[in-house]
Amino acid sequence: MLAIYKRELKSYFRSFIGFLFIAVTLFFLGLYFSVYNLMNGYPYFAYVVSSVTFLFMLTVPILTMRILAEEKRSKTDQLILTAPVSVGGIVMGKFLALLTIFAIPVAIICFYPLIMAQYGSVPMGEAYLSILAYFLFGMTAIAIGLFLSSVTESQVIAAVLTFLVLFLGYMMDSICSIISSTGNLLTKLLRCFDLYTPFSNLLNGTLDVSSIVYYVSVTALVLFLTVQSIQKRRYSMSVKNLSFSAYSTGMIAVAVALVVVVNIIMGEMPSGWTAIDMTSQKLYSLTDQTVDYVKNMQDDVTIYVLVNQDNQDTTLGQTLQRYDDLSDHITVEYVDPTVNPMFYTQYTTGNISTNSLIVVSDKRSKVIDYNDVYESSYDFDYSTYSYNTTTTGYDGEGQITSALDYVLNDDMPKVYMTTGHNELSLSNTFTSALNKENVDYETVNLMDLIIGRIPGTIGEVSVIALLIGGIYMIARKVISPRIPLIYIGTVAVFVFVFGGFDVQYMLSEICAGGLVFGAFFMATDYVTSPITPKGQVVYGLILGILTGTFRLWGASPEGVSYAIILSNLMVPLIERVTLPTAFGKEGQKK
Repeated sequence: MLAIYKRELKSYFRSFIGFLFIAVTLFFLGLYFSVYNLMNGYPYFAYVVSSVTFLFMLTVPILTMRILAEEKRSKTDQLILTAPVSVGGIVMGKFLALLTIFAIPVAIICFYPLIMAQYGSVPMGEAYLSILAYFLFGMTAIAIGLFLSSVTESQVIAAVLTFLVLFLGYMMDSICSIISSTGNLLTKLLRCFDLYTPFSNLLNGTLDVSSIVYYVSVTALVLFLTVQSIQKRRYSMSVKNLSFSAYSTGMIAVAVALVVVVNIIMGEMPSGWTAIDMTSQKLYSLTDQTVDYVKNMQDDVTIYVLVNQDNQDTTLGQTLQRYDDLSDHITVEYVDPTVNPMFYTQYTTGNISTNSLIVVSDKRSKVIDYNDVYESSYDFDYSTYSYNTTTTGYDGEGQITSALDYVLNDDMPKVYMTTGHNELSLSNTFTSALNKENVDYETVNLMDLIIGRIPGTIGEVSVIALLIGGIYMIARKVISPRIPLIYIGTVAVFVFVFGGFDVQYMLSEICAGGLVFGAFFMATDYVTSPITPKGQVVYGLILGILTGTFRLWGASPEGVSYAIILSNLMVPLIERVTLPTAFGKEGQKK
């Protein structure tokens, strides 16, 4: 085998084919590297290797077309077949020679991420994983070209056949989608020849063991077929041809079945076992908090994915698989929108994108639009007068975990907003953050404040109930009306004057928070409030001014408690100033 390897490797460098293959490959790799990484500053090397995969359809046929076809045409294969080398050794020697030539540009581009690192932060794990994916794809393509070169004596036919097979393998995913959007037995069989999908799975930043097994097993199968093709030619003139043909056919059937079974088993294994997150920020791994939350789930949840399973987003599919593996209470179901286009209308009135998710429990449901799964940035291109969209992150875990929390919790938080006084509208970023945290938000009107149709501490949310209680205490002479009325009146005047002379805003400030409660039930405390009538008037004025100041210009949205505490400190001084002179008391002698 070693002699065959050296012979083939030297023959490629004696001719221009080896140099041409390396030069063309490095030219296009360097071109895309300069454009994507150096000029535009993209830190991901996967952009480069994904852009040059089309080269395999052009360069591999030229590289492999002569390696066996030419020997068959010139009959020099007879000398090799009679040499003391097994057919398997011959095939492996030639294959390794081709792989060595391909490995030279691959080894050179391993320095490209190091060059990128000199200009910024580069996710090295993802970069070298993309190079590994490129090498595996090329390895399988070379094995296919080697096999097709063994079935014909014409180099041209071998090159054309290699081009066609690689093109079909590259486009197989799209071809299957055209044949059937829902999938059938034919598409499942054809997807076994899908060469690009495992490549894209590796480019996502996950070390997908199933994709590696696919390329290695297909390469091994194709090399075995090559051995059988050469063996058939060796025995073509022998009486053993019939028996060998039967044996070869059986072995081929066994090999094909073995490869299919191995890949099916790898595809059915949990993604947590077969996919290793290689991203620098661990975008595709579930955090410990999410793992604990999912494992402790007690209620059943169904996650509907609005896409045919064969056309799903692979990254999102891996994330969903991780959730499914963690808990028996999570079920992932795929709903093909072409078969059931109105399925989503059960859960939302708006339109949602393909690959979107609908998380459903017995309590409620939540829709996760596919556009919210990926974080994007938008840059305006003045040369084309259009926006360029760039994907900047993946938030699959955040969106799914938030949806699970929403559909399973009994009580959901809510934020109420005041309106009518030139308040700033909430930004899309802030509302998106509220939605992700499962916080509902709505405006508060004056009638809700008066009736008490808002959440809050018991006894503080209904102005009507508080007034009834206050009037009752005044009628029973438990408290004096001076402090509550002056306190509330001062706040009303203060807010009306300094709040833009807005009656609606003034009334909302009076009814909101704990103002009415504080005026009747806190500020009138016997121990901490003045006992003199004039002191109660001054006390109410100070309370109102402090509360209005805190509410309009302070950091506190309430202000009542702070105003009462500060005013209580001034009560001794207020009583000293407002204490009436005793009847009949003599004045001071001069």
